[in-house]
Amino acid sequence: MKALLISYLFHPHMAGGAERVVLDLARGLSREGCRVLVMTAGRKEERYELKPGIAVWRIFHRSPYFNDPAQPKKNRWLRAAWRLLACWNPLIFAKTVAILRSFRPDIIHVHNFHGFSPAPFAAARLRSIPVVFTPHDYFAICRRYNFFKNGKSCEDRCFGCRLWSRWSRSCLGQFHLLSLTRFSRELFLRCLRPASNHLLYLASPMNSQEIRMAAAQKQRLAAKKK
Repeated sequence: MKALLISYLFHPHMAGGAERVVLDLARGLSREGCRVLVMTAGRKEERYELKPGIAVWRIFHRSPYFNDPAQPKKNRWLRAAWRLLACWNPLIFAKTVAILRSFRPDIIHVHNFHGFSPAPFAAARLRSIPVVFTPHDYFAICRRYNFFKNGKSCEDRCFGCRLWSRWSRSCLGQFHLLSLTRFSRELFLRCLRPASNHLLYLASPMNSQEIRMAAAQKQRLAAKKK
């Protein structure tokens, strides 16, 4: 079996937990005998083997938000162009189609696609390849990525986010949702139309002593508020 994992950032560019999840998933699939290709962004176009069974295909992608001191300075025109490409990036669509033709995956697992736009989903649909989507942020339904505004979580989405989620839903098409939390699953189910949905239970990184300490700290904070 061959699996294509798509994440805007990937090892060694570890911006948060999403990149770690993709790396661990690639290693786990490889141990199970799958051939894995990770499609990600980079400062230059390159292909290499991370380890036997795991290949990486970096797409040259000079966005103003890529963490690179050599990037051009941000200005309003550059920001506007990036916002348009975030809606639809034809170069990413063409590159994804080329990767699908070359690698011929049996399944595609999309993680963070905010730097790529929803184009990889459309490319997968063109090639009739099933897609699993694990959102690590709220970019598919929120223009600010975080479902957070004015110092608190959004109780409802603004007009711009509702419009964006409709566009996103049309681009994503049929996919299988694999959520990390119940909250995100319910939210994405309301805003999108996945073919199926499941929860991914991650093992806690804490031991029993750390869990007890965290629970005690939570009780102390609750007592102070009373």
